[in-house]
Amino acid sequence: MKKNIALLIMLIMTFVNNTFGQTSSYSNNNSAKATVNKVWVNKDVRQNGQLGIMIHADVSIKNMKGRNTDVVAYFFDIKKQQMRAVLNNYKTNDFHACNSKNVVPNYVETQYTDLKIFMPYDALPSISGYVRVEVSDRAAKKFLSNDKKYTPFNISQNNSGNNGNRNSGSNKSNNNNQNNNNQNNDPQIKVPVTVYCAFCAGSKICPDCAGQRTRYFGRDKIICTSCSGTGICDMCHGTGISMVVYQ
Repeated sequence: MKKNIALLIMLIMTFVNNTFGQTSSYSNNNSAKATVNKVWVNKDVRQNGQLGIMIHADVSIKNMKGRNTDVVAYFFDIKKQQMRAVLNNYKTNDFHACNSKNVVPNYVETQYTDLKIFMPYDALPSISGYVRVEVSDRAAKKFLSNDKKYTPFNISQNNSGNNGNRNSGSNKSNNNNQNNNNQNNDPQIKVPVTVYCAFCAGSKICPDCAGQRTRYFGRDKIICTSCSGTGICDMCHGTGISMVVYQ
């Protein structure tokens, strides 16, 4: 009788160890992750009456079946500093330019060979820069990918004037364009045209604190978070311009 009980206990323990051991092992290997395989950009794309760039992404997503997954395009200037947002519909919580595409994978391992993310020209403060695509778990609020690849983009010069119209620096840019057009009668001669910073409108100082390095948060006076207390524009790094192009 005792032998039978001992044998039964051993069988139960073996079953429990095998069952929970396999479950534990599966759980440890069941971490969600994603890989950005490729990113490419098309310019001068029109969508819903807006002109902009279309970001294409080939991404692989694992262990996110049936869960909300965000594929996010972040935008950087030519120095690979994150661009400041100029439109509220195209920004992160800390006011950097971005746009995203939400997907819900149907399989444990899912590949999207051509996910499209549109970014209108009016939402970009600079006519050229870089885009970086990342994948995140919306519910867990964490990145699933760790892509450090920067894909360059360059807005058509014919449409670069749209950027200047969003700030007072556009008057300077438009005046320069008119003067240069008058001088540029010979199509073989190209002259430099200054594109002023969309964030500070060419003033070189931080517009959030007006160059004072501090600002008020409610009743408290704090160091300006936009310029980290330097007083200079964080987007153009105090140069006042985004880029000089030749037309």
